[in-house]
Amino acid sequence: FAALQKTAKHLVEVFNDARIETEEAAYLARFDGGLMGLVGAWCEGKSFSELCEMVDLFEGTIIRGIRRLSELLDELKSAAKAIGNEELFQKFEEGCQLIRRDIVFASSLYVEI
Repeated sequence: FAALQKTAKHLVEVFNDARIETEEAAYLARFDGGLMGLVGAWCEGKSFSELCEMVDLFEGTIIRGIRRLSELLDELKSAAKAIGNEELFQKFEEGCQLIRRDIVFASSLYVEI
């Protein structure tokens, strides 16, 4: 996220140099890290209960966010494969493997008999 913020600050400078008046604080506010820290912690192996302690969100919101990211990674893998970029495909695959674990991807949160 720090790299994104740095790039956004550079863009503000470029815009202002090109006489496109841009307020830095307002422009940077458009780039919100959202759940990036949470997903990063999940990928590093933190437990779901640890994630819940990190943020003031409902558990379902966390699960839905991680599952939607998984779906996005699947789409990006397909796109990388379609353009023939095996290295990019492998990076997306690695991301999928890191987030698809534990209770977030359980087939059901109810006990099956």
